[in-house]
Amino acid sequence: LLAGALAQSVGHCWVADIWDDPRLGMDIEGRPANPLRYFNRTYNRSLLFLVRRRLRGADLIVISLVPTLLEAYGVDPDAENVLAVTNGVDVRYTQSTATDDLMPSQTRSDDVRLLYLGPVREARGLGLLLDALERLDGERHLTLRLVGNVRKQDQVWFEQDRAEKSLDHVDVQVVGAVEHDRALSEVAAADVCLCLLSPAVRNYHFAYPIQVLEYMALGKAIAGTRLGGTERVFTDEERALLVPPDGTGALARSLDRLVSASGLRQRLGATARENVDQYDWERINDRIGERLQTLRATDR
Repeated sequence: LLAGALAQSVGHCWVADIWDDPRLGMDIEGRPANPLRYFNRTYNRSLLFLVRRRLRGADLIVISLVPTLLEAYGVDPDAENVLAVTNGVDVRYTQSTATDDLMPSQTRSDDVRLLYLGPVREARGLGLLLDALERLDGERHLTLRLVGNVRKQDQVWFEQDRAEKSLDHVDVQVVGAVEHDRALSEVAAADVCLCLLSPAVRNYHFAYPIQVLEYMALGKAIAGTRLGGTERVFTDEERALLVPPDGTGALARSLDRLVSASGLRQRLGATARENVDQYDWERINDRIGERLQTLRATDR
């Protein structure tokens, strides 16, 4: 923001790119519990002050979130200086890198494999997921693999919540953080992929999660939370099954359908894969590049 103001002061254009809600830092930090968090909160408050004062003055705003977010910062999302894009995926790389040759000894041959990819946190809907899995009848054995960073406090919460549930029919495997290529292989090996977000974090209402685009590129059946960004990517019952962010029963019913019907999984996965090219980074970058060229020509 300060660099943009300085650029404009000497006659250059200022391009502001927004890939997360400026409030995200405060939402993630939560209530300050130590001096470092007080410092982080002060920093984030200062950032928000600058955003509200300066953002509308940018020559171009590139936002990879649902553009209505800009209204909170005094910017018209339909203004001429706003370019709304989405997050993206390198489709060819994703499809060429992923393999499904995970160790067969880790799952039973009759398992349906569920995959959650992302930070293992309550705010990512994992409490909702465990509640929904408990409601399934248990006739079919499931494997749930959680692939992503696990902080100590989140691990304590997760283990306690899992212990309180009746999940004998689910083999829960906390894989932890892995390299990107390995994560793509985990997606390739899964039958159902999950993207469950809590509405308590405002950023999630506007985000286009990259992992769902990777799920699409690999032709996977997806169960996801119905929020602003995911609703723009998915058509319910066509590219994914969407559920309310607090809908334990709805999620349980969707998982039961996906677990029970391989034909439904194949149909959703095929439709998702057919539509993923519009989210390829090359196309998104071309749009941004064309707009920057126009801005540069105008600046001259």
